[in-house]
Amino acid sequence: MEANRMGTEFMKRVRERAYQLWEAAGCGHGHDMEHWLMAESQIAAEQATAQSKSPQHTSTSAPTSPAETPQKSSRDRGKAAAKEKMENKEIPTVAASPIPRKTRSKK
Repeated sequence: MEANRMGTEFMKRVRERAYQLWEAAGCGHGHDMEHWLMAESQIAAEQATAQSKSPQHTSTSAPTSPAETPQKSSRDRGKAAAKEKMENKEIPTVAASPIPRKTRSKK
């Protein structure tokens, strides 16, 4: 039951985020799947971040000194920076150019 409720809550948040992305992009047609997938990835990343920050359990073998603490490699830091940059990326808007109308020739 809990999983179903979480799935429903996740879908609701994705739907709301996709709508916000659509509005930010100028309410254009034909990009609904892009907005939906971007919203899914953003919400999933937010949930993963929230879960990693919340204390799930207390470990008795936690590193106590800086020497025991694992260091992040420069590759890991680069991935984190790229992920953060991607999450904060705004969707570029494209100005709609009017399509020239065909006119009837007068004979």
